Amino acid sequence: MRHKTRRECPTRTEVTGRVEKHATDMREKSDEIERSVSDVETERHTKEAVELDGTSEAAEAVEQALDAAEEGSTEEYEGQSEDLEHVHDETQEYEGELAERREVTEADQGKLSEASTTLHLEKARAEIAKAAEAALRDIEFLKEHAARAEAARKESEQLHEQHQSRMQSGGKV
Repeated sequence: MRHKTRRECPTRTEVTGRVEKHATDMREKSDEIERSVSDVETERHTKEAVELDGTSEAAEAVEQALDAAEEGSTEEYEGQSEDLEHVHDETQEYEGELAERREVTEADQGKLSEASTTLHLEKARAEIAKAAEAALRDIEFLKEHAARAEAARKESEQLHEQHQSRMQSGGKV
């Protein structure tokens, strides 16, 4: 078994930063999607609302322009949707990585606790107890950050489903 060096393990600051970055990216992409969905709804509503009672040339030009606007907004939405789904996948992958780190740390903490019961010297037991306590704090930290990442992802996925539903409903809320 190869032991990782501290340089191969992320710092708590790095873990926090990555979880926060994923949450921020999901919020920003959801905001962009909201704007595109709102545009499509406005374009569809406008298309239904206009009476086109002037000339046939003007009616055709208006219809073409509205269709082009909706097509452009829909394409933008689809690209943004793919980007958001990519961030969801990255976040879920990182949640798994944090869960794996927590599991390994839990195993380490168990080994440390077990070792402390077989040591004879009080000073050695005290040091191993410190190590076990550090591992326990890390377990809680990793558990908390995995939960934060999951909560942000699930909230974003739910909002994304609402956007998809609005796009599929023809813009009617």
